[in-house]
Amino acid sequence: MLAPWLEQLQQQFNHTFQQGRLHHAIMLHGLKGTGKSLLASSLSAGLLCDMPSSLVACGTCKSCLLVKAGNHPDRLDIGEANSSIGVDQIRELGEFIYHSAQQGGNKVVVIRFADTMTSSAANALLKTLEEPNVNRYLILCCDDVSRLPATIASRCFKQLVVAEQSANWLCNQLNTHEIEPWQALFLQQPFLVLDWQEEEIESNIKTLYDCANSDVTAWQLSELNSMLAKRTELVDTFCLFLTQRIKQAALAGAPYERISEQLNSVTLFVKKTKTLAGTNMLLSLAMLQQSLRQLS
Repeated sequence: MLAPWLEQLQQQFNHTFQQGRLHHAIMLHGLKGTGKSLLASSLSAGLLCDMPSSLVACGTCKSCLLVKAGNHPDRLDIGEANSSIGVDQIRELGEFIYHSAQQGGNKVVVIRFADTMTSSAANALLKTLEEPNVNRYLILCCDDVSRLPATIASRCFKQLVVAEQSANWLCNQLNTHEIEPWQALFLQQPFLVLDWQEEEIESNIKTLYDCANSDVTAWQLSELNSMLAKRTELVDTFCLFLTQRIKQAALAGAPYERISEQLNSVTLFVKKTKTLAGTNMLLSLAMLQQSLRQLS
């Protein structure tokens, strides 16, 4: 069963489908962890289902069983985390979509992490978007639509996916009655919290939260370095916690100049550790600590 906010969008798409107005290229965009990939999978399953009157898959027909088994011949998945989408993958898409459907129905391509397409890949995709074939559908998922060329975005039906009122749903998923303070910062990205739980790194996230909200002089740099150097994507999470603390200080009346310099220090730390190759994480953490200590 889809999360409530995804179920609502599914129903909207289903209504459009039943009116014969479903766009051949749908772009689901929004923050990481809102469930875009799950919605894309649900929509693709509905398009491939042998019950063509609805976008809600019946779950029992031959096509649905093939989808569940992960080997439906008329569905193609493109895109992986931490990897860009190259032109060869888009050329594969072009060949796939123009061949006849083996099951005699729709053909669907799901492009995850679409905003990681190279320029050549985006140019190659443009032709497919401009010349849609009947019963062919593309579902693109991306965290940041601004990273895609305007020529791609303008040829898709764009749907923003927002996790609204997710607190109770997240509590149920975590089997708890109350979410923790650090989890409350990710109510707009509930699937991110679930991913961390599945990966068993919740304790690391909580450590980052506690560290960001502790006396900066008490930071255990070696422990922080161990976590952030191993998984640089957690730099954003750590800096989110730091930023939240700085904003709270601003609301409490801290001088504007100090707040501004602290935020600049955090921004510089992110830039160094995520965009400059070969950056020494431990040294960068020490510099951030020193900067925040002087500004505290």
